[in-house]
Amino acid sequence: MMDINDNEFVEKFIVDSVRLIKKTSDTFTKSITLNGGFTIPQLNVMRELVTEDGLSLKELSKRLNLSHSTVSGIIDRLETRGTVIRKQDTCDGRFTQIFMSEKVNNYIKNTMNRMYTPFINAIQNALPEEKTKILEGLSIFCRLLKASK
Repeated sequence: MMDINDNEFVEKFIVDSVRLIKKTSDTFTKSITLNGGFTIPQLNVMRELVTEDGLSLKELSKRLNLSHSTVSGIIDRLETRGTVIRKQDTCDGRFTQIFMSEKVNNYIKNTMNRMYTPFINAIQNALPEEKTKILEGLSIFCRLLKASK
């Protein structure tokens, strides 16, 4: 049984758990990135655009918790490959929207679904009370992470 009063144990358990989640995600996405030739940050940008096309660089940066210049560089590389299209606002030339090109839209939708397969499978196998505990724990942990910024 876990001793929640042992801070060192709790901290190690949480860090190890986060590492396992990251390793699971990285292992699965590595095969996808090798096959598609995209980096994980590029896939993350494309995932956001598949979810909501026409986002600005500012909005993408905010959603991904990355700097504007980092996202701009990712978009530059994706645009060179014909993966995304930048469109300037006709009224305000400073405002640019980013769209997925048609040729990769379906590929990315399928890839994004496969990226989360290990997590989806684990959740589907969980009992209802386990799902509740997972949701509660992750909600609390995310709230604490946001508060510590």
